[in-house]
Amino acid sequence: WKTVLELEDDAANANLGVGYRIPTQEDWQELLDNCNWEAFTITLPEILDPSQTKCIARWKVTGPNGKSIILPMTGGFRGDGWGVSPNNNTYYTTANLYPAEKLSDNDKYQMAVALKWPFFAEETGIKKPKFRSIYRDFGVVIRPVFDRYSDK
Repeated sequence: WKTVLELEDDAANANLGVGYRIPTQEDWQELLDNCNWEAFTITLPEILDPSQTKCIARWKVTGPNGKSIILPMTGGFRGDGWGVSPNNNTYYTTANLYPAEKLSDNDKYQMAVALKWPFFAEETGIKKPKFRSIYRDFGVVIRPVFDRYSDK
């Protein structure tokens, strides 16, 4: 069973070219383990959020070398055109497929592993993103990586 997308199935490689790819779960895990994750929060206008709960607008991820990337809050859309995530989460996809053996025959290869965090800060505080499954036809953000020495 296929566990990671091949380059011909990789949207980052198809759109950006040689050397670009969707990061794997291992790539994201390296960032979670070795980098400082700093959440930036905002409070939405009361008309949008009467409860005035803080939203996690973006994460600043800073590596040991001092360089950083920004991961903004995002929505998504389904392949059938229906709106944004109904559960108010931000997802960044990985190239990893959800294990086929854990899915019904109809769902095999239909789910991916994604890095997820909630739009709203939890009552217990802000926690780093976690890995969750998501249907592949739910359009989520790809944060491509570039392999400098790749010939693929």
